[in-house]
Amino acid sequence: MIFQPFQDPNAPKKKFTQTAYGPHVIQAARGLISSTVMGIVITSGLHIYRGVVIGLAMQSVMGPLNLLENPLFKLIFLKTENPFESKTESELDDDAEVLDGKGEPVILKKSLKAGKKASPAIEPAAKEDKKSFEDILLDTWDDGEKADLSELMAAVTKDNVNYQVEAEDFKGWNALMIISGLGHGVKGVTSALKQLKVLGADPKIIDNEGWNALHWTTFHGNAEAAKVLVSELSKGGFDGVNLGLHLVADNDGKTALVHGKDEGNNDVVDVIMAVLGDEDKNNSKNSAEADEGLRKRK
Repeated sequence: MIFQPFQDPNAPKKKFTQTAYGPHVIQAARGLISSTVMGIVITSGLHIYRGVVIGLAMQSVMGPLNLLENPLFKLIFLKTENPFESKTESELDDDAEVLDGKGEPVILKKSLKAGKKASPAIEPAAKEDKKSFEDILLDTWDDGEKADLSELMAAVTKDNVNYQVEAEDFKGWNALMIISGLGHGVKGVTSALKQLKVLGADPKIIDNEGWNALHWTTFHGNAEAAKVLVSELSKGGFDGVNLGLHLVADNDGKTALVHGKDEGNNDVVDVIMAVLGDEDKNNSKNSAEADEGLRKRK
C-alpha cells in the first residue's frame, strides 16, 4: 500500500491518497497512452483537414519532452527510484493527512500504536449498543411461530436464566415461560427447555398474572413444552407434577388445566393427564370452572 501526494509539497500539512501500488501504475499507464494517442489524433487531424503545421511541429517537440517527465517512463526506462513520489505508511510524517479513494479520512496503524487520538472527523463510529437480555426475550416472543431460539439460548446464563421482564405490559415473563408458550413450528423447544433446566430454571416462578410455565403451555397449546415440564427428572423433565405446577391457580383462580380446556388445547391437557393418572384426572374435572374475560396475549 502506498500513499500518493495530491497537493503542493510546500503546503504546511501534506495530504496523501491511499492506494495500492499495482493499480496506481496501471492507471498511470492508461493516462499516458490515452493522452499520447489523443494528442496524435487531434494534431494529425488538424494537419490533414486544415493543413495546420504549427500544431504538428509543437507536438513533435513537446511529445518527447512530456514523455521524459512522465513518472511511468522514468520508472521503466530511466530506472528512476520512486518517480511517483509516493510514501509507505512508515515514511509518512505524523501530521500527514491520508484520505482513501472516496475522500474519507484514514486512521493509520502507526497513529493508533503511538496513542495518537483520532480527530472527531475521522473517529470510528460508536459501537452499536448491545441488545439487552430483556429485549432478546421479548423479540423472541414477538417472532411467534417463526421464532429462532438460537439468539436467546446463546444469551441465557446461570445468572439470568430466571430473569423476569420488568416492562409493565410483560411484567414477570422469563425465558422458561416464553419458550413454553411459543406455538407450533418453533424448532428446538425440547432441547432449549432442557438447557434451561441445566442452567437452573425454576418452573415455580409466576408472572404478574399468576401464571407459571405450565399455564403458558396449556393456554398457547404447546404440548411439546408441557411434556418436558411434567416429565420426571429421570427423563430430563422438570417433574412439574410433583412440584404441583398443575395445582397453581392464577390471579383469576384458574389452573393450567382449566386454561387448556377452555382454549380447546386438548393435546396439551392429555399430556398432563397422562402423568397425573386417573385419580388426578377426576379431581381436575371437579376443579374446572367457566370464566369469561380470558386474558389474551400477543
